[in-house]
Amino acid sequence: PPENKRAHKNLDEDIPGKGPLAEDSVFIGPLKTSNIKSAKMGVEDEYVDPNPLGKFLKSVSYIINAPVIWFRETIVVPNRPQYYWYHRKFRRVTTIDECYTDDIVCCTEAEEQFKRDKRIDAGVVNILRNRMEECNYYERPDHNRKCVKVTEDYNEAANNYFIKYGDLGAYGDVVDCYMKQKHRMIWERRHGKVGTGMRPREEWGKGTEE
Repeated sequence: PPENKRAHKNLDEDIPGKGPLAEDSVFIGPLKTSNIKSAKMGVEDEYVDPNPLGKFLKSVSYIINAPVIWFRETIVVPNRPQYYWYHRKFRRVTTIDECYTDDIVCCTEAEEQFKRDKRIDAGVVNILRNRMEECNYYERPDHNRKCVKVTEDYNEAANNYFIKYGDLGAYGDVVDCYMKQKHRMIWERRHGKVGTGMRPREEWGKGTEE
């Protein structure tokens, strides 16, 4: 619109060779974005809203935010010590299958590591579940087509979580989890994948080499 061109002409008129139709400017609809510094304003060129109400609201926002930003950048940040925050990374310790039964320290470390891994795995499953639910909510009625990937990711993660931690109860510890995995491995060696039923004793181990 002519109003936008006049506004940008006022911003760029003091820069030699630069006008509202400069080569390094890009028009997106009525907006114009440019990386040219205005010699008059000392800031990057911005879109000037021709609406008086928009100008008023922007002025009010500037009056409220400018003192706060100035105080933080000139007073708070320079006089505050800089801290570096990282997620704590625990060193991996010996797992329970490598601990002696009378080694209390080894068993305790393995138990604490098991609890941390369980919380992390539960968090991953929760994030994937939220992604699936949000996709199903926002993409309806096309969620069956657009949410296939997030649904498959969640189902796989939930299945793996149940394989490792399922049916342990509220007080299941690392020993119970290890025994559960051992029993599952023995079952699959004898009868194949869980859920396919039991095989006669003479067929144990057949077709389960993979």
